[in-house]
Amino acid sequence: MKRKIERFAIVTPRAVSPAGTPPRIHPPLGAISVLAEAKRNGYEVFLFDAAAEGLKKGIQDSSYNPVVIEELDGIPYWKTGLRVEEIVAETVKLAPDVIGMSCCTVVDRGEVAKIAKALKESFPTTPIILGGHEASQWYEEILGNT
Repeated sequence: MKRKIERFAIVTPRAVSPAGTPPRIHPPLGAISVLAEAKRNGYEVFLFDAAAEGLKKGIQDSSYNPVVIEELDGIPYWKTGLRVEEIVAETVKLAPDVIGMSCCTVVDRGEVAKIAKALKESFPTTPIILGGHEASQWYEEILGNT
């Protein structure tokens, strides 16, 4: 039996930048393009930009810090935006039939992998589609068995 797909969400990860540099927050243009086409074809669409949502939350609540420092390959990086558990909680509220994930830079791959794993735990039967510039090169590392 085919699943009916009506609600399509794309999740973009926190912004990942070398510590000590300004946060590199890129507008999710690829995700916007995909969702615009899906909407034109009658789907209900949602963009969940974890970087922008984290910054917005930090503006609305001065006690919330949207930046954490984590090491990647021994190099400290700033991660700016909502944390994985916050991304999952907000995605649950959207109740998507399909989840797209955007991986546009090589440093995003670890963050996207964590989000994909957490989303698959919350949405075990929902397809997760990986897109973005780095998707074809790193898809096994990012999605693993999800």
